[in-house]
Amino acid sequence: MVNRLGMSVDEIIKSDIAYHLPTAQRLCGQCEKIGECDMLLGSHQTLRHAPSFCPNAAYLRMAKHRAAADH
Repeated sequence: MVNRLGMSVDEIIKSDIAYHLPTAQRLCGQCEKIGECDMLLGSHQTLRHAPSFCPNAAYLRMAKHRAAADH
């Protein structure tokens, strides 16, 4: 999902929100919408926002905002 939002995990690791990444990974692994997510990720399209069903939507929105501010 990070890549589909035009970011890289490296960008997040270097940011001040990196300490939340393990929680985000855990939430992703426990998500009940894996089928919907797999379909979305399989499309290879760049997304403006994480889908509303994503348990990490708020975190990814914050990460994208921080990445944009750093550029």
